Amino acid sequence: MKAFVLLLLALSQASHGMDQVDSSPVMLDTVGESTAAEEGAANLREVDEDGVPNHYTHVDHGKMGYEIHSPLPHETINLLQLPDSFDWRDVGGESYVSVPRNQHIPQYCGACWAFGSLSALNDRIKIMRKNQWPDIVLSPQHMINCGKGGSCKGGNHFLAYKWMSSNGVVDETCAPYEAKNHGCSPERVCKDCKHSGRCFAVEDPKKYQIAEFGAVVGEKNMQAEIKARGPVACGVAVTKDFMNHYKGGIYEDTSGEKKIRHVVSILGWGTSADGTKYWIGRNSWGTYWGENGFFKLKRGVNNLMIESECAWAVPHKNWKDDMFEESDEVVLDTDLA
Repeated sequence: MKAFVLLLLALSQASHGMDQVDSSPVMLDTVGESTAAEEGAANLREVDEDGVPNHYTHVDHGKMGYEIHSPLPHETINLLQLPDSFDWRDVGGESYVSVPRNQHIPQYCGACWAFGSLSALNDRIKIMRKNQWPDIVLSPQHMINCGKGGSCKGGNHFLAYKWMSSNGVVDETCAPYEAKNHGCSPERVCKDCKHSGRCFAVEDPKKYQIAEFGAVVGEKNMQAEIKARGPVACGVAVTKDFMNHYKGGIYEDTSGEKKIRHVVSILGWGTSADGTKYWIGRNSWGTYWGENGFFKLKRGVNNLMIESECAWAVPHKNWKDDMFEESDEVVLDTDLA
């Protein structure tokens, strides 16, 4: 109980100074009603005085209702024995990480909360499946359409995971990313289209849920969680310099920025030749940003608040172990009628 109280206190302090939740209604798209540029501009909920978009929604962690049913890694792992470096992109010569994506195409959309949370979950599914083909890539667009985590005007990764604890998300082949705020309907969950141009909802599409979710705060606790179960989604206090000019290397903010305005995923850590500790993160601004879509950020000092607002989730296993269907039998065309 004491540890839980300390966790809530830390999360509350991290949230201090954030902008209030935008209470303005999200306008749903109508075909032909506005141009992509106009829609993209409408998705800019707020640009702060320093020119950085703010798409982070504050949450009350005391009322979040975490789903925790198994021992937490930082309570069971010897934190003194954590390695100096660990990277899910290279574990025994194999990568268990999904690709970095771009939330800003085909038009501007502030859905970092969906990309950060789902990218970490994609990785954890890949880890649980032991890197088996094919990759399962969950749909941020379905989350925007039907979830309760936010919209193109912003949101929160904890809210995304909370919704997924009782609702499923389809994969990208059901609902490709459009960077739009659609309403939720069967076709907005999963659809297919015929050569005639007619589109229709796919019945009973496969969905993926989570079995547990919670918060993790602090360097060592984050390391234990990442190594034991996979990447985590974290709020980060983006600066204009980091957003526009970061090209690589270990980034260290010296301005003292503490306003969390963005969500990324953290998938490992390392130590440079001169002893500088850093996190390895994945952004959602395309591969032409940073280090092919990834970044390094100074570790152990809560730089840009990266160690104060992180969420973890455990996927609910509902996939086949034999994705290759190696036990297939012959199926005649007459059997399909």
